[in-house]
Amino acid sequence: MTTTKLAAIIFVVGLAACEKKKSGEAQEAATTANANTANANAPALNAGGPTAAAIKADATCEEAAVAMVPPQAKADGSGAKIEAIVLAACSEMPWTAAERGCLASVGGEVERCEASIGQERLQAIFENVRAKMKGPDQPAPSDVAAPPKGAKKSKAGVFYKVQKVGSGKVHPTATSTVTVHYTGWTTDGKMFDSSVSRGEPAQFRLSGVIAGWTDGLQVMVEGETTRFWIPEELAYKGQPGAPAGMLVFDVELIKIEK
Repeated sequence: MTTTKLAAIIFVVGLAACEKKKSGEAQEAATTANANTANANAPALNAGGPTAAAIKADATCEEAAVAMVPPQAKADGSGAKIEAIVLAACSEMPWTAAERGCLASVGGEVERCEASIGQERLQAIFENVRAKMKGPDQPAPSDVAAPPKGAKKSKAGVFYKVQKVGSGKVHPTATSTVTVHYTGWTTDGKMFDSSVSRGEPAQFRLSGVIAGWTDGLQVMVEGETTRFWIPEELAYKGQPGAPAGMLVFDVELIKIEK
């Protein structure tokens, strides 16, 4: 999970920029607004496509997948997972040689390929990758709409309620690295990401996640599962392409790594 994105969907955020585009002056304004508000860790928006000389005409799916993993994902250990998902999507559709060549040449700035690939096709690629990254839905909890009676509130404003008591004695700090299983829903019960669905725990630095996670996970101990209700101002703050509003997470703290 980056400052504004879950690690598992960091690549999808770049693709999501394609959904936000409009025609004419509205398109230009939307692109400019997105560029100005995008987090430094997210793929940069750049309307200009790659030059013909820059495109690797014989790029393979493997090369495209490697090129499209953001540096942050490589640094936090989620890159291999993202690469495997993108590779599977490329092979399954399959992507054409022209699509592989363009996407391999833009370093994750996938919206730069809209002119050469076409908006409709790029959208189809986006949907295919997003579906693979998301995994099967986990059922939403009955109290997903709002914190229930008995939920505690942190000083920062995160509501939480322990679902399973842990056996650990030590709490993570704001700079700890932790291994967790998690599932996230919007308050209407729609799941937007889950390590449980992907069948693989995630490892995050608490200094590099949304503020609600940094604050909330410090109340946990190893072995504990806690449900968090995170206000939008401590989550993604309305950033385009990210889940909106209050978010609900079930988090199992497997291990405090350091």
